[in-house]
Amino acid sequence: MASWEVSEEEIHAAEKLLLQEGCSFAEDAKEVIRFWNSTDVSACPGSGKTTVLLAKLKIIADRMPLEDGAGICVLSHTNVAVNEIKSKLAVYADRLMSYPNYVGTIQTFIDHYVTFPYLRSLTKEPLQVVDERTCAQHLWSAVTSHQQYSKLRFFIRQRYQQSNDNITDIVDYVKGLYLSNGDLYHEKQKTRLAGNDSPSARQYASARQQLLIDEGLLTYSDAYRYAFEAIDKRPDLPGLLSRRFRFVFIDEFQDCDSNQRRILDLVFDKTHCSVMRIGDPDQAIYNSDRDKTEDWVPEKDALTIASSNRYSQEIADILTPLRSGGSPIVSLRGSNGIVPAIIVFDDTTRQKVIGMFISLLEKHQINDPGGTYKIIGWIKSETSKGLKIGDYWENFQADTGGLAETKYWSMIDAICGELKQGKAYRAENVLRKILVRILKYHNCKDDDGSTFTYSSVKKTLDEEYFDVYRGAVLDLLELFEYNREFVDQVVRRAINTMLGSDEKPADAFSGLPTHFMEDKVEARKKSEGSNVFLDPIRGRRLQVSTIHKVKGETHDATLYLETVNNRKSDLERVIPHYKGTKVGTARIDNYSRKCVYVGFSRPRKLLCVAMRAETYEASGKAFVGWEVYDCRSADSDIIR
Repeated sequence: MASWEVSEEEIHAAEKLLLQEGCSFAEDAKEVIRFWNSTDVSACPGSGKTTVLLAKLKIIADRMPLEDGAGICVLSHTNVAVNEIKSKLAVYADRLMSYPNYVGTIQTFIDHYVTFPYLRSLTKEPLQVVDERTCAQHLWSAVTSHQQYSKLRFFIRQRYQQSNDNITDIVDYVKGLYLSNGDLYHEKQKTRLAGNDSPSARQYASARQQLLIDEGLLTYSDAYRYAFEAIDKRPDLPGLLSRRFRFVFIDEFQDCDSNQRRILDLVFDKTHCSVMRIGDPDQAIYNSDRDKTEDWVPEKDALTIASSNRYSQEIADILTPLRSGGSPIVSLRGSNGIVPAIIVFDDTTRQKVIGMFISLLEKHQINDPGGTYKIIGWIKSETSKGLKIGDYWENFQADTGGLAETKYWSMIDAICGELKQGKAYRAENVLRKILVRILKYHNCKDDDGSTFTYSSVKKTLDEEYFDVYRGAVLDLLELFEYNREFVDQVVRRAINTMLGSDEKPADAFSGLPTHFMEDKVEARKKSEGSNVFLDPIRGRRLQVSTIHKVKGETHDATLYLETVNNRKSDLERVIPHYKGTKVGTARIDNYSRKCVYVGFSRPRKLLCVAMRAETYEASGKAFVGWEVYDCRSADSDIIR
């Protein structure tokens, strides 16, 4: 492994490239830039850890090629690293993102280098990782279509009829089934449903395996299981990957689940490569309060970046009590004279909270019309019994989220994306997947009476529908604009032609399942576009969102809304951290702390917290030093 000395000139060159004029890296950040051995890095919110990582990548790029043809591996949960390299290290982008390097998501890395090579030895179908609901739909369809699963079919129907949990339909019940050591369980029942030697458990295992073999279908949890199988069957794999990637950087490590952590620990040998795990354990909010993944605890000799360039020292001091260990944060911006504020309300004045927030923006002259102003909370569900985001503003629409890769409109969008990149063969692959799905829903069989698969349908297309199908592909290529409307028209016309006759064109899209045709992308856009409160004074756009959606963002001002989960609010659970009294030990207490920590650390200038009167009155001296504004007061300066 490299033991490089990084000069001040190299640090200055990185600062000039990556930072605003006149800015420089803090000393703790420079220590991370200069360190090349395996270590953990614990970075506070707004510490610029991604910029620090980019500085290290620039230094590595200047020294490429590496010894023995080795490369680097940069992993995160999204493609943020890819985008940052392209925008801020454009001169180095080709060098950093080409062989032998890998820059991308953790999931894609595991699939590409570990899981999929193994699965290709089990099936010749294109592999598709889908959500649990989609997998359950395909599984139940297979179980009801094949006599070999008769005992499992009877078992599922009987158990579903007996269930009294909050289960919407039989597919929802199937979604909850899983195997553990060969035994069959349901996620909403603690006891075993069937032993590993029972026909039901054996048929369930067989049906899941057949989905992989016949359709290339697997879930995200399946992908992990197969990854561990692949590592077990390839003991040489860790050595190969550790020599291939000399430097491994894992960003946002706190958001890795237990499976991701185990797999990454198994495939990278720290004696052969340098592994740097970067994150903030106090921002681990993507594993829910019911998730059993333990918080990431950085190693004892971990490096730290405890200086932030996002918020003022007033906000930094508010964050310190919420940190595990309580270590202080130093604001590189210093103090701005704006003290964090509490807005107190009761049930009759709750909808005045946003108006008070606007009044405080006016008071502190935070009035940039292009600024970022967010109103955030934890609980959004419209069916929640306790206080939720929508209770503060009746026009809030909870985003249902989620989009399966095997939905019709998501595949149409995928075709658009491939065509824009000039990948005609990939667009054709997706078109064929759409056709197979529709053939399946219409119960169409091939000449042997078997259900069409991605591979088997090609023979029929070549022999019977060559002109129509190839004509559709050419029509796609010749579109003057690759948008979903035009692509949808071509796809519908081709499929209707193939499934119809000269006398009577088919309407293949009539009667298709709602779950296949639903367009959650459009629903999400509509929802997000409507969750904007327009300030009547200056026209500021106050976006109403959730804590989870704004993680990683920086706002000019943030209004944090108290919400209730499991009969207690997030703010009630964090009060002991400010009072110095005993904190709750339940998993939800720790999760609430992290949600509040993430929410409080978003704003650059003003942090406001909406708090129920009973919560504030029971807090004692927990919030001494905060400014307090009471919506119940008749003389409060409130914009209604």
